[in-house]
Order: sequence, then structure tokens, then C-alpha cells
Amino acid sequence: MIDPWTQTPNYPGTNWDCVWECEGDAAGNVYTIGGTSPLQLKKYSSTGVIAWTYSTPYDTTEWLGTFATDQAGNSYISQGSPARMHKVSTAGALVWNNNSPATGLLNEFWSITFNCDQTRLIIGGTGPNLPPTPYIYNMNMNNGNVTSSAKVAGGGGIGNDQET
Repeated sequence: MIDPWTQTPNYPGTNWDCVWECEGDAAGNVYTIGGTSPLQLKKYSSTGVIAWTYSTPYDTTEWLGTFATDQAGNSYISQGSPARMHKVSTAGALVWNNNSPATGLLNEFWSITFNCDQTRLIIGGTGPNLPPTPYIYNMNMNNGNVTSSAKVAGGGGIGNDQET
């Protein structure tokens, strides 16, 4: 329920009419991602009317990462493993698709956020080599490439892996 309206999502995949995550923009529009095959991004107006649906190339054969929507209404969608990134415009069109945003065997993208003025896209995950270790990535919002990364404390060793 997004007060003051209620919407029942309709996503592809048997018995998977569920929203995995929900975001909003400065205009009061609501963005949800859900379903399974494929995962879909949906934009609803502030009154609950669906504006568009964007089908990602991601499905349940790999792992959905997460997504974030900026105040202008652009959405950034990650595939968690292997690490991939998508940017979808405010009109529901693909802006860019980056299937190799970072180098390394085990790069994974699990959580996305923006800095306070939304000039940087920050992703938490793992990478780049064995054993999996927690990393934070700064992303180029114009093409989805990693601009810098930092290993954070923790992780190391099979069975003692940690993700950011």
C-alpha cells in the first residue's frame, strides 16, 4: 500500500506477483521492481496509475541485486551476481546496459544508494577475487563503470564470507 492508494502488482512468473523493492522520486511517482522471469520495473503516478513497465534482462537464473531511483526519476538496477548494471530513463527506456562494470571473478552488487546530493551512485557488494570480500563501489552514473572501489573490514575465508 502506498498511502493513499492501493495497487495489486501484476508481474510475470507463476505465483510471483510480488514487489521486491519500492522507490520514489521528487514528483511523488512510485517505482517498483518485482516478478521473476523477467524482473520488471514499473512506474506508477502519485495517484497509483501505472505509467510504464520495463522488462529487465535479469531473471531468476541469476541473482537480482537491487535498484535505486534518483529524484529526477532515473532508475539504476543491478544484477547482484554476476555484477551488471542498467539505467532506465524517466520514460521507461533503456539508457545504458553495462554487463562488465567491474573486473574480477567475484564482483557482486547487492545494495545501491546515492550520496546526499545525488552526484554519486554507491554500491555495496563483494569482489574482486577469492575469497569473497566486502567492497564498496563508486559508479559512473553516465555509463555504469566502476570509478573507484574500496575493500571494507571483514570477510575472508570460505564460510566466513561477508557482503557489504
